[in-house]
Amino acid sequence: MLHKAVMLTAVMSLALTASAARAAGPWALSVYGGVGVPTGDFADEKKADAQTGYIVGGAVDYQLNDKFALGVDGSWNQNKSGQEGKTIAGTLIDKDKFKTFQIGAHGKYMFPAQNMPLHSWLLLGLGAYNTKEDYTETPSGGSPVDITEKFDTKFGGKFGLGATWKANDVVGIAAEVDYNFISEDKDKAGISSAQYVGIQGGLNFTMPHGK
Repeated sequence: MLHKAVMLTAVMSLALTASAARAAGPWALSVYGGVGVPTGDFADEKKADAQTGYIVGGAVDYQLNDKFALGVDGSWNQNKSGQEGKTIAGTLIDKDKFKTFQIGAHGKYMFPAQNMPLHSWLLLGLGAYNTKEDYTETPSGGSPVDITEKFDTKFGGKFGLGATWKANDVVGIAAEVDYNFISEDKDKAGISSAQYVGIQGGLNFTMPHGK
C-alpha cells in the first residue's frame, strides 16, 4: 500500500509540474509552521485521544493565471496522546506520540486582489498520509520498553483558506487554516478515519516569471 500511495502521489505531482511548464506565471516557495488540532475520532479520548501538536512543512506553487495555481506540498505533524504520563493496569506510559508525514498535490483558487498587497485563496488538495505511534511503557518494577505502531499509508485530502501579505515582489507573510481528513485501517489504527485542523503561518518567496 505504501509504494502504491507514493507512486500515485508522484504521478499527480508530475502531472501538475508538466501542466505548469506549459503555462506562464511565477513560481512560489512557502515554508511554514504551526499547530495541528485533532478532531473527530483522532481527538476522541475513548479512541486515539490525540492532543494539539505542531506542524512543519512547505509547498511549491505555480501561478497559472490570476485566478488559479497548482502545487505540491508536504508536512510533518506530531501530536501527543492523552495517555502520556498515565499508569494503566500497573504500566506507566512514559511518552506517547503520534507522528504523521504527508505529501500531496493541490490547487488554489485566488480571490481577486484588486491591486492590494493582500492575496487570499481557497485550497483543495489530495495526498498520501502515513502515521505511526511511538510510545514507551514501563511495567511496575520493570524496565522501559520502546514500541512503535505503524499505520498503513492512506489517501486523504484537505481543504482550507489562506492569505499572503506581500511585503515586496519576492517576500510575503503567509497564513493558512486547513482541514485534513485521512482514511484509516481500523484494525491497525483503532479508528476508521483521522481528522485534524492545521493552523500555520510562514514565509512565501515568489520568483517572477522570466527572472
